[in-house]
Amino acid sequence: MNNFLFITGSDKSSGPNKQLLNLLISLSNNKNLIINLYICNLVNKNEISILDEFKKINNMKVYYKKGGRENYLLRIKRSISNLLSLIRKNNYEIIQTSGLIPDLCIYIIKKFMKLKFKWVCFARSQIKFEYKIRFKPLIWGKTLSFIHAFLINKCDLLICVSNSVAKQIKKINTHTRIMHNSLTLKDERRIRYINIKENQKQNYVKGDVYSFIYVGHFDYLKNPIEIIEFWSKKKSKNLNLKLIGKYQCTKYFKKMISEVNLFKNINIYDYKDKIIREYFESDIYISASRTEGFPNTIIEALCCGCICILSDIPPHREIKKLFSNYVFLFKLNSYKSLDSIINKVCKKIPHIKRSEIMRDSIKYFSSKNLAPRYINILQTTFQS
Repeated sequence: MNNFLFITGSDKSSGPNKQLLNLLISLSNNKNLIINLYICNLVNKNEISILDEFKKINNMKVYYKKGGRENYLLRIKRSISNLLSLIRKNNYEIIQTSGLIPDLCIYIIKKFMKLKFKWVCFARSQIKFEYKIRFKPLIWGKTLSFIHAFLINKCDLLICVSNSVAKQIKKINTHTRIMHNSLTLKDERRIRYINIKENQKQNYVKGDVYSFIYVGHFDYLKNPIEIIEFWSKKKSKNLNLKLIGKYQCTKYFKKMISEVNLFKNINIYDYKDKIIREYFESDIYISASRTEGFPNTIIEALCCGCICILSDIPPHREIKKLFSNYVFLFKLNSYKSLDSIINKVCKKIPHIKRSEIMRDSIKYFSSKNLAPRYINILQTTFQS
């Protein structure tokens, strides 16, 4: 197996695409592999595009179509035609998809064309839960999640970023493997550089003013308003909260801004590319997410030495099992639960070495063995 085609729905600079980028960089170091990437659709704004990063990867060709926006049916038709031509020309052994349109295109090609390749589907989110919220009306979200789950279960191998994602969508007769997200190679270099350059504190000091950080989308699924509302009730001068994400023209974001402006110890910032330094300047990462796949921000925070206070949802429980001494869970929609956990963490924090959190987390999430792990999953699945 040395001829690969990877397909992604767009070039948007999202968590799933950053993880795909990381995998492709790792695989590209093996000169025996032939790697192509097909992008179904390009975003309109360069500032949210990761296309240039994909194009910088050595030993890899990137295929995409320039031009204006298309409706979904035209995009699917065009993608199927382009992919069919690519597959026939290059005789790929492995085709990996991630996303509704890529999954649909390869399902149609594999179903109706007599082409020999193994279809690997990479699932990075809990679609059955997320689609119901992201796509309105509710019946439309349920229908899309049903269709996507059906498509995913027709692949030859399903790789999921967490057990909770796998449990939502897999069927008994589907080959399924778990492959957690990794710290990106770029961020790992930044972390090591900052840690060496600056003399980071090795221990927390009891009685300090603690800095909390939230990084993520400002929307209902990621639920930052619950954290803000807690701060507004807690009114503690020793707890500072920094929220970082993309500014949006939505009712949810406007409500956030209106509440944040009332308090001096809560600040909100537009997302910065150099987010790693923000983690180093913080003590505790906090998330009240309603759903996750396997969150990149928590990986980044742990690898920078932050203690994590997270909502009690299945993916966060998986992280808690990996790092029980550094991760603490609270019940959603419970002021009492979150207050109890924050008080508990503030008592424990002087006894936890930041350097140990970094060491243990980087050891687990490092991308150094990413390519061998991926190839091993393919080999053990398809050669057994």
